Amino acid sequence: MPGLVRSPPPARKAGGMEDSNMAAKFDLASDDALLIVDVQNDFCPGGALAIEAGDRVVPVVNAWIRDFTERGLTVFASRDWHPEHHPSFEQEGGRWPRHCLQDTAGAAFHPELALPDSATVVTKGVRFDQDQNSAFDQTGLEARLQRQGIRRLFVAGLALDVCVMATAVDARKLGFEVVLIADATRAVNARNAEEALALMRAAGVHILAPDREAKAETQPGEVEGDAPEVCLKAPEWAEHQRLDDSDMPCDDGRAG
Repeated sequence: MPGLVRSPPPARKAGGMEDSNMAAKFDLASDDALLIVDVQNDFCPGGALAIEAGDRVVPVVNAWIRDFTERGLTVFASRDWHPEHHPSFEQEGGRWPRHCLQDTAGAAFHPELALPDSATVVTKGVRFDQDQNSAFDQTGLEARLQRQGIRRLFVAGLALDVCVMATAVDARKLGFEVVLIADATRAVNARNAEEALALMRAAGVHILAPDREAKAETQPGEVEGDAPEVCLKAPEWAEHQRLDDSDMPCDDGRAG
């Protein structure tokens, strides 16, 4: 069954990405927690279900991890952990390519994601009869947060329009205050990003703008700068946020 496990020490690459974006000096409290959603290899450039620039969330997330751990606050990280023949896979009649297969490199957290030893991993997507986009879907996470007295969640990760949205909306339904870190997430489908943000705002999720001012909120679609273009070469599941052609060339709709 899906559930909660302690994370292994993070695998770090020599000379890897630096945490270039410092987390805001936010007014954090003892009942706050950071929830990182599915920052896994298969959702990053070169992965089986790659989100363009998905790996660019890593330095931003790392800065927030550092800020939380320095204050002794809790960090959670969810992961897709799919068996073969998972119902979300295209060959099983689902929507997505095969991804995040259990015990494969694609299911591992991004190698530069600096999860502390104290982080708790929330495993989801293990059922054969349904998908589990939300980190709250039959994982026991709600009970764990309640036991720890957590009232507010800062949410980041991949993908904005799928698992991040499902997790943030479920958290609101369960009575948690939720802050989405807008520059620490990317959408699978840029055309859905605006709708996803609007749905989260309607659910009461606070959208923390990229400048990370404590009370700032983006308008729907204002995740990062101007409205993104869409790579028209991508298949439907991978219509993704474009930066510019010289920066992120795209041949087949996948990053990498």
